[in-house]
Amino acid sequence: MNLYNEFNRNDLEPDKLAALHLPLTADQKIDISFRGNPQVRVDALRILSEGRIRCLGLAILLAKGLSILSPLIVFDDAINAIDHDHRSGIRKTIVKSDHFAQTQLIVTCHSNEFIKDIRQHLPAQHRADCQVYLFRNHAGDYQPRVTGNVPSKNHVVKARASKEALDNREALASCRQCLEMLSEKVWRWLASHGLGVLNLRLAGVGAEPGLRSLGLSGGAGWHQDPLHHGGRPVADADYRINRRPSCIERSTLTAC
Repeated sequence: MNLYNEFNRNDLEPDKLAALHLPLTADQKIDISFRGNPQVRVDALRILSEGRIRCLGLAILLAKGLSILSPLIVFDDAINAIDHDHRSGIRKTIVKSDHFAQTQLIVTCHSNEFIKDIRQHLPAQHRADCQVYLFRNHAGDYQPRVTGNVPSKNHVVKARASKEALDNREALASCRQCLEMLSEKVWRWLASHGLGVLNLRLAGVGAEPGLRSLGLSGGAGWHQDPLHHGGRPVADADYRINRRPSCIERSTLTAC
C-alpha cells in the first residue's frame, strides 16, 4: 500500500489508499479503501483505472520482493499503459528512495525517455553502477543485436566529459539542458509550497519566459524560504561562466 501511494505521490490526499485487503482464496477480491472515506471498502478492479491497476499490481509484486529479501528484481516493461506522472512516481520510488538500496534492479523498457529519466536522476554515488544495453532486432541470423556501454545521457556527466575533451560548446549545451531541467523542477517545487508565482520578463505577447529570467526568479523564490525534502535541499546549482573560449571554470549541480 505504501509503495502504491508513493507511485501516486501527486494525487490528492483523499485519493490515496488508507487500506489494502488482498484475497486469500480464488473467489475473493482485492479490496481497497481511500483516505477520504476509509470506512468504505471497494473492489479495486472496478474502481481503479487501467494505469492505476498496473501501479497497484507493481506495488504488490515489489512489496513481495522486499518481504522475501530478494537480491534481484526485474522490471520487464513494467510501465506499459502508465501515464507520465505515474511513471515519474515509479522512477522516484525505485531509484531515489531507500527501499531498493540493497537490491539489484534490471529494467527493460521500450521508452527511451523513461531510461533517460532514470539515468538523469540517479544519485551521483550510484551512476557508475548503472549499465545500459540496447537491444535491436536481428539482421537475418535470428540473434539479437546487443550494444553495451551506451553513453550516459545525464546532463552533468555529458558536460564534464565534453569539458575534459575541450569541447566547451557541447559542455555549455549540456549545462543549459541541466539548468532547464532544474529550473522546471524548482518552479514545480515552489508551486507546491505556495511560492509558485514568479515575476518573469517576456520578449513579447505569447513569448516563452527566457531561461535566465526563469532561473533568477526561481532562485529568488527558493531563497525566500529554504526548501528541504527529507532533510536534503531540493536543488543547488553553482555556475561560473566566462565569455572566453575556456568558458566553464566550475559547474556543480546537485538535485535530490
